[in-house]
Amino acid sequence: MFHCLQDNFKRALDREGVEVQIGGTSKTVLFRRQRNGQDSADWVDVYSATEDNLRPGNILTTGADNYLLVQRDHRENGVYLRYNAVRCNQTISLTREMKSPVPDEWGDYPTITVNYFTSPAYLATQLTGLNKTAIGNVIGGNMVVIMPGVEITPNAVLQCNTFDNEGKFTACDYQIESIDSTDVFTDNEGSIHGILRLQIKPE
Repeated sequence: MFHCLQDNFKRALDREGVEVQIGGTSKTVLFRRQRNGQDSADWVDVYSATEDNLRPGNILTTGADNYLLVQRDHRENGVYLRYNAVRCNQTISLTREMKSPVPDEWGDYPTITVNYFTSPAYLATQLTGLNKTAIGNVIGGNMVVIMPGVEITPNAVLQCNTFDNEGKFTACDYQIESIDSTDVFTDNEGSIHGILRLQIKPE
């Protein structure tokens, strides 16, 4: 049974596999549309060989698209693993204020804004009906972000591109209203992994 599954998976990779970049490393995976009809077309299933050792929070890059691995199916078979993934529609940056390590001309250490994390991410406005996945400043909707796990505090500022009042795509600062770090974990080396979910609003 194992060898049959292994052979079938290898043939599928050879026939339909897509080469992706993960942190500078090349892997071959299978993409399948999400079978759950409640999800949008941005959500896909990703199948990879068990030995690839992918994990939620990884960004898979293929061509101009980035996919964020969100959740792993824990039913293991020794040949492949299946992941729930979403196609990123934004690049977000996190900034925070800190004291400058360099004094100014008067010997003071001024407060400066530092960009400490940049990553592809998925943003959506939580609405119903046709506006369910609208991006931008929509009255009555809560902007949510699904992103790789990172150290974060409520006073951090998130920046991403959105449409302004003139219909131009421009950078906008968002205030973080809530943080869901349920699926974030720290490994033995102290590195942060997993998925972070935020609720944000324009500053």
